[in-house]
Amino acid sequence: NPEPATRDKDVAIVPDGQSGAGGSFIIAQRWVHDLKYFNGLSLDDQEATFGRTKKDSTRLKKQPPHSHLSHVELREGTTGDDSTARRNEITRRSTPYAFHDGTVGLYFIGFCKDQAPLRERMEAMYGMNGQ
Repeated sequence: NPEPATRDKDVAIVPDGQSGAGGSFIIAQRWVHDLKYFNGLSLDDQEATFGRTKKDSTRLKKQPPHSHLSHVELREGTTGDDSTARRNEITRRSTPYAFHDGTVGLYFIGFCKDQAPLRERMEAMYGMNGQ
C-alpha cells in the first residue's frame, strides 16, 4: 500500500476530469494456501517465498528475484530492491479465511486508478515477460 496511508485515494481513484472519474479498477482474488507444504519448507525458503521474515514480517533487505514482493511491489529497476523508488502503486485489502473442510487461504482485492499496474503485477506473478 502507498505510504503514507492517506495516499490510498490518490492511488486508487480515477481523478476528476478523466474518463471514469471517481471510479477504480479492481482485481479480486481468492488464494488457496497449502500450509502443509509451506511449513515443510526450510525457514530460508519460506522467507524467500514472500520476501519477508517469518518471525515479524520484516521486509528482506535484498529480495530474491522469485519472491512475492519482487513481483507485486513494483520499483524502478528489475527487482524489489527497497533502495529504489516505488512505481505504479495500488491499494490492497485482504483477509484470511478458513473453511470447515480445512481449506485455508486469503481473499484479496486491489484498487488502482489505472488498469496497467494490476496487469503488470499479474504478468509478473505468472512469470510472463521474463519476470
